[in-house]
Amino acid sequence: MGGKLRIVVVGGAPLSETTHSRMRALFGCTIQVGYGATETCACISGTLPCDLRTGLCGGPCHGVLVNLADWGEYRITDKPYPRGEVLVGGPNVVNGYFLRPEKTKEAFFEMDGVRWFKTGDIAEIDDTGAIRIIDRIGDIIKLDNGEYIALGKIEMYLKEHPVIENLFVNAKAGARGCVCIAVSQ
Repeated sequence: MGGKLRIVVVGGAPLSETTHSRMRALFGCTIQVGYGATETCACISGTLPCDLRTGLCGGPCHGVLVNLADWGEYRITDKPYPRGEVLVGGPNVVNGYFLRPEKTKEAFFEMDGVRWFKTGDIAEIDDTGAIRIIDRIGDIIKLDNGEYIALGKIEMYLKEHPVIENLFVNAKAGARGCVCIAVSQ
């Protein structure tokens, strides 16, 4: 990068703590993480340049309201930090999905004159107001014994094994699910 790189801004999927630390060491610059969704005009939260913690998406952007709602085993009363589905409200939230009233009714609602969007992301919010994405509702499945597990977490832990090159976990591949693994030679 020629030694002139000062900042890298990352968005999209949550950035793991390991990747965040490695990128910071590799590029020798500030790594800022943003969190957003198309339905919220991209902007929900972002880390500050002075925040050296990893695994976080920072606090809400100016004018954006963020709240949590209980979902499954995640509760806003959890200790040490509240956890739940991320709800985003404010003028940045779109009116709904074009020609999809059923989907709009599922994902959007109004409360106290504010339009809110249910992101489908599970997060915890620490005592500084920083958001940490910990799960995705679409990735969570319920086992026969009633326990909930996140497929993304299974993938993440298995991918760290030195002989696994790549893998994919799919719960929809049958009653028992499917794990496809590519092993390096």
